[in-house]
Amino acid sequence: MKPLLHLVLLLFATIILVSANTLSHQSHRTFAKGWIGRSPPCEEEHWDGRLCDPSHLVDSEALSTKLQQSNLKKVTICSPNPNSDEPSDSVEIAIVLLPNFQHIPKQSFPDPDSEDGDRFITLAAKVLAEELHDHYGVGDPRPPSCSGGEGFDTGILILVSRDERVMHISTGSGVTDFFAMGRIDLIIKAAKPHFRMNQLGQGLIASLERLDEFLDMGPPTRREKLLDSFITFGPFLVIFGFFCAILYQSHKKTQQYNAAKEELNKLEREKAEALAGKYRCKSCPICLEDFKYVPPPPVVNTVNENAEGGEGDGEVLPPPPAAPQQTLDSNNEPVKLLRCGHCFDQKCFIEYQKSSASSNKCPICRADIGTGAPADTSGSNSSNTTSNPFRRPRTNQNRTRGGFYEDSYEPELRFRLNRLRHRYPRYISSGYVDRYSTKSAQNFAYDPVFMRSNPNPPASRARSSGFSSSTRRSGGGSFGGGRSSGGGGGGRW
Repeated sequence: MKPLLHLVLLLFATIILVSANTLSHQSHRTFAKGWIGRSPPCEEEHWDGRLCDPSHLVDSEALSTKLQQSNLKKVTICSPNPNSDEPSDSVEIAIVLLPNFQHIPKQSFPDPDSEDGDRFITLAAKVLAEELHDHYGVGDPRPPSCSGGEGFDTGILILVSRDERVMHISTGSGVTDFFAMGRIDLIIKAAKPHFRMNQLGQGLIASLERLDEFLDMGPPTRREKLLDSFITFGPFLVIFGFFCAILYQSHKKTQQYNAAKEELNKLEREKAEALAGKYRCKSCPICLEDFKYVPPPPVVNTVNENAEGGEGDGEVLPPPPAAPQQTLDSNNEPVKLLRCGHCFDQKCFIEYQKSSASSNKCPICRADIGTGAPADTSGSNSSNTTSNPFRRPRTNQNRTRGGFYEDSYEPELRFRLNRLRHRYPRYISSGYVDRYSTKSAQNFAYDPVFMRSNPNPPASRARSSGFSSSTRRSGGGSFGGGRSSGGGGGGRW
């Protein structure tokens, strides 16, 4: 099936993209580690408290003052202090400002304004921020509220590269829950207007103010977590839902086509029976539901036990007349047989009479049904018509062209084709009805136009069947030895 093939190709392309992204991630990490190992961007003399600005890109005094205030924040990472209502865990925040990514060869850079270039630079910033976070050990890996347990680093490192116009925030595992993707985006968004005017210091101060707000608020609410999950997985869910809808629609179309084909094959068999004079109506022409045939009760021979003299002589009596076969419609009611010989479900015919202006006419042949004795459908008579009420009676009323097919079945054939056209308009057109209502028409289900409308043609089925960790070093800043959790986020301006 084409949609299934498309889904397989999409999954294959996703695997390739994920593999390529993994290789790119490893390549960026190799560049970052090599650069930091050879010449760390922030030597001891480059640090101003928690700020590293080796190229003096900002007014360090104003930014350092704000950064010192932010580093005084206290939060609760694990369990609240039972002896005090005040938070006990310190957050370490560091900022690294770089003029550019000197560690990446220029020939490796794609066009920064292209989509590939944007992904490349964003990934490079993420990797470098995490490596710097680990290299300088930003954060306390054993916050007091966690009873000395490890793995709850409280560090936050903000990396900004001026020439690449990128910012990334790396968070330790202890504070990652404070910064869902929605919050990280808001922190970066606060800086972007200033960054675009080349006011890096003002932009970072605005980001620190937003960061302080989120630390005071604590971990995100359930609503923010849901929003974060939607931001993370929403695009994949939308794509998955889109392809599921395509597969469902394709399956539904295939089911409808196969149902239409089955009805056409059945109709062609009935036409052959009509041409051979053996036609027996087996379904309602309006709803196309099959009739039900109830066999008569078995005939039981009886013995005469009431002969003269009061004693039976054991004579076997002749069997009683056989009861006619009873035929019921889809609602288990007797079939409605009109005087012209056409049969319907009782419910379908009643609804037709209510909705049609010519309710006294047969829906098929338009013969008058309002005069004369009604046709017997109870099975009480033993004539050929009542014992087999679905053979068309040959009366003077409907003998207009001299044959059963022309007089009775040909109008019914066109009527049934029109009913199929209304039920399956995607596959059966009015032109199809005109072509196959004639006596000489054959191969109903092999009409070229009908076959081209197959949503899963044999050719496509034939084609689709062929698919079956870094070493910590002490740097210029005196940090607690924390590590990046890989959390956080970034963006460009």
